[in-house]
Amino acid sequence: MPSRKKHKKRAPPPTRNCLYVVNDWLRELLVWITILIIVLIAGPYTTFTMLRWYQARLASRPLVTQSITTAVLFAAGDVLAQQFVEDVGLDKHNLARTGRMALYGGAVFGPAATTWYKVLQKRINFQSQTGTIIARVLADQTIFASTNLFVFLSSMALLEGSDPKAKLKSTYVEALKKNWMVWPGVQFVNFRYVPLEHRVMVVNIVSIGWNCYLSYINSKG
Repeated sequence: MPSRKKHKKRAPPPTRNCLYVVNDWLRELLVWITILIIVLIAGPYTTFTMLRWYQARLASRPLVTQSITTAVLFAAGDVLAQQFVEDVGLDKHNLARTGRMALYGGAVFGPAATTWYKVLQKRINFQSQTGTIIARVLADQTIFASTNLFVFLSSMALLEGSDPKAKLKSTYVEALKKNWMVWPGVQFVNFRYVPLEHRVMVVNIVSIGWNCYLSYINSKG
């Protein structure tokens, strides 16, 4: 009788646990740092190549790319707040505060905003383009903006070891009013003219100034 070949059972694919995701994020960050060093050494003529590289990363790794971009720009907003608004000086710069802003931007706002804009793009569509844009702006400002501000102030208070309720009571309403003075117009233009994959980037660029304000009121709250 012909011998039967024994087939080895295939091992199940490894699960993408939390450690795997963190390692994947760190590897991507290392790539970014390497590219940035090359750009700084090579000079301005590499800017176009850098932009093409960034576009490719957005296409292949949108969530990680947006998260790292957001972390960097949240940190930049805090640096502006400390150095140019509060004028604390480099020797008294609060690196832990900058780190908290970067952590929130990369771990919370970046992934949340990327997912949220996809939801708006998919779920809110009317026959009128203007009606669609207005509806998206209204949803963004009533649902996402108010929730994000609540989570931001609460999480910053927890990371600082202070009382979230006191922080929200002293800063939330005023910050939300300021938000509604700035962001509806920005988001109307963003949703109307900017492709989906670049919307978080537009928000992040405008947010350099906005995060400067958020960091300032968070430190004073």
